Amino acid sequence: MPKRRLAMVSGLAALFMALPASAQTGSAPYDTNIDFQQFRPAPGPYNFFTVQGSRVEGRTALSLGAWANYAYRPLTIFDANCPSAVNDSGCTIGAVRSRPIEHLATLNLLVGVTLANRILLSVDLPLTVETGQAVERSSGRPVLDASSTVQSQSAGGLGDPRIEAKVRLAGSGLTGAGLAVSGFVTVPIGQSAGAGDHFVADHSATFGGRLIGEYRRGRFAVALNLGALGRPSTLTLFSTEVGTRLTWGAAVGFDISTRLAVMAEGFGASDLSSALQNNNAEVLAGARYRFNDLTFTAGGGSGVLRGAGSPVARAFLGVSWAPYRVDNDSDGVGDNVDRCPTEAEDADGYEDDDGCPEVDNDGDGIHDAADRCPDQPEDRDNFQDSDGCPDLDNDNDGVPDGYDTCPREPEDRDGDHDEDGCPDNDRDRDGVPDDRDRCPGEPEDTDGFRDEDGCPDPDNDGDGIPDAEDQCSDQAGPASGHGCPAQSADRDRDGVPDQSDRCPEQAETVNGVDDADGCPEQAAPSLAQIVGDQIQVTGTVNFSRSRDGIEGDESFRVLESVLTILRTHPEIARVEVQGHTDNVGNAERNTALSERRAEAVRRWLVEHGIEAGRITARGFGPARPIESNSSDAGRARNRRVEFLILPATP
Repeated sequence: MPKRRLAMVSGLAALFMALPASAQTGSAPYDTNIDFQQFRPAPGPYNFFTVQGSRVEGRTALSLGAWANYAYRPLTIFDANCPSAVNDSGCTIGAVRSRPIEHLATLNLLVGVTLANRILLSVDLPLTVETGQAVERSSGRPVLDASSTVQSQSAGGLGDPRIEAKVRLAGSGLTGAGLAVSGFVTVPIGQSAGAGDHFVADHSATFGGRLIGEYRRGRFAVALNLGALGRPSTLTLFSTEVGTRLTWGAAVGFDISTRLAVMAEGFGASDLSSALQNNNAEVLAGARYRFNDLTFTAGGGSGVLRGAGSPVARAFLGVSWAPYRVDNDSDGVGDNVDRCPTEAEDADGYEDDDGCPEVDNDGDGIHDAADRCPDQPEDRDNFQDSDGCPDLDNDNDGVPDGYDTCPREPEDRDGDHDEDGCPDNDRDRDGVPDDRDRCPGEPEDTDGFRDEDGCPDPDNDGDGIPDAEDQCSDQAGPASGHGCPAQSADRDRDGVPDQSDRCPEQAETVNGVDDADGCPEQAAPSLAQIVGDQIQVTGTVNFSRSRDGIEGDESFRVLESVLTILRTHPEIARVEVQGHTDNVGNAERNTALSERRAEAVRRWLVEHGIEAGRITARGFGPARPIESNSSDAGRARNRRVEFLILPATP
């Protein structure tokens, strides 16, 4: 099969097939209304060179830009040798036939404005100058004058303006992933401005769009653009067809400092055919420096695929202006210091300088909109926890819950222990409620005689001898008989009259076992005994919960045993009643409670005949545990009353 000699058009090498070399006359497809400028700077701030980022912010935020770029030899026509007359398969590159565009320079003037927080509208106005060889339309060869000198051509003027809108769909574009989409249209006025005949403007409007993805983390940023550029009709330059094409771009950037960044990107277009002349791509690298509201960008690169429009080399320089103090969310906090530039600060007087809305100022889990106390955290004590206010005094009795022994019961303010926050329905702590206590200010002596009326009965039998000194407090008797009738003497002073005492010469051991017979029980264990410097008790003195009222039969049996020891051992000059608690609750309140309980025991002993000067009381609270407080059993052991024998006062 005979070979044909063709013309091929390229930016870097043979990529475009044209007509056979033998076709020196006649008409050939040679459309010059094709814009071969591949470099379109990305409009607006926060982008790379031609690759766009996803960030769009501010309202009516203005940005301006001017970018100049120079491309060397973006369009060359080569000879080509093709083995087939049917198709272009197997063509090889020959010599350069002509260079329609030797030098191509464009100044892009850009203006952008954000119509809303996510929408950017921009206009790109290109001013282009190009020079190259004048080319014969029929052969693609240079035009020669009479002296065979190659004629040149040049043109300059307004290219096709581009109007573009970009919408941020997801993410802020500041950090993490961001997604945006853009669409554009060009206005075909370039040809009417004198540039339409020399490859710098299309003869009709073009349109297109792109999907923009971006990811930023720390100082690094990457972006990917995928889109399309459409033409209403396909243009032809020899065998090269320029119609609707897919476009792409990818970029990476690194912030060296807050002012200086370096970037690299690649971009191109393809009609997805196997004809390499219809596929172009470039790689660029450069740096960007910001000074206040101005940003300067410079860089260069080269074509890497041989499609028409890819230059041998390209250089560019750009300057942009955008107010550095942009306030995208219009909250009064500039984006340069706004931690949430796309979310408006709620300006509620709480951390308003960070630019972020604080939906829960006090961090109590209740949103400020429903929080009656947005700056004070709810105390979460199961009392009105849904209103967001700390309830420092749940029962509103004037005693803060931290000091209130009864935080859900209001103090009755009757002058009796009003500081503990508990209603005192038993002011004298005698176990008889005040509403039934005939003597609410005087404790019942609890001696088995009219104990239900709440009044102390100092002389039960009315014989004029106080019960504390009356050996027969329930039987009237003369003072000479220590308050006992003659027949009721008590020689062993164990409280059992001799007439009823089976052992009148031996004192009863008061231990809860046959105490009425007057005889000591040798086999039964005593509830109290002298051990060293203590009167040790084997039972427990119990009190009302969080109170100092003595309760329980065992408690009184223990105290009666201690009473017997004190009565029968006059050599014990002084005893200190010591109160102890566990560590549950406030230590200060526990200490005060232990003091009141020790005083209650001291008072009981005095009321039952022990001289007041022999007994003192002291509370230690949780300070002296005898077991670990980590278990219920240990805490129970630590709640105790001890009796310390003190030396006689010198």
